[in-house]
Amino acid sequence: MVLMSAMMVTGNMSMIHAEDLSDADVEIIDVSDEKLTVDDDSEVTPRMDSLNRLFVMNYKSLAKGERVTTVSSGKYFDPNDIETKAIHVTVRPDTDASSSVCSLEVGIGYPISGGSFKRNVYSSFSSYYGGSTDLALDDRVDFGQLQYGYVQHTTGSGLAYGTVHFDEYIDW
Repeated sequence: MVLMSAMMVTGNMSMIHAEDLSDADVEIIDVSDEKLTVDDDSEVTPRMDSLNRLFVMNYKSLAKGERVTTVSSGKYFDPNDIETKAIHVTVRPDTDASSSVCSLEVGIGYPISGGSFKRNVYSSFSSYYGGSTDLALDDRVDFGQLQYGYVQHTTGSGLAYGTVHFDEYIDW
């Protein structure tokens, strides 16, 4: 199978026996950094994921019990505009600035009266290791409300620093 793949890359479709391998010109081409060419002569960068950026949120000096949201920055999305009804959340901690490992709750919600915040869907992450997950926009989400991102330091001591990417999950 490897031999046929190598022959197809070089354009040589003739059959080569195993004993003839030493005489064959086999060229291995690394295409990992190349662009894909489409029929109309335009080039596109290969798409390596199925995400569409909604917004990015930075958090810093987040102590236990504190929550930050994107409400004041105006970063939000309308859940009715998300066709697949799922978002992808990626937490990227700043381990140089964070003072210890703690737990973070990261999700979406919206402000309600009295300065409170209604949490809809969320997941837990380590403030030091981060990670990513998909959040389903299910019956817990009020589709009549714009949704804002939030990060809350839930357990542990120390301060948390980092970035959260909120992306629409696209079913390719």
